[in-house]
Amino acid sequence: MCNQMCNQTNLSATGPFRIDLCSCGSVHVHLGPAMVRVTSDSLSRLAEAVQLASDRLPAVQRAVAPTTDGETTDQN
Repeated sequence: MCNQMCNQTNLSATGPFRIDLCSCGSVHVHLGPAMVRVTSDSLSRLAEAVQLASDRLPAVQRAVAPTTDGETTDQN
């Protein structure tokens, strides 16, 4: 578990998002004001999940987009 004595090394940062490796072994994923600790092993699985969601988002948005009559075109 992290404490005041842990040292963090930045792995990446983009806008309000930052990922740090902590000297205690955990990875800190900062999402704006929120921070989630994950294991180094699970970071790649998290990245895969985010990439998959990003890839699927446009198609899902089109599928549930409102039509001109205000209904959605949800085809799930």
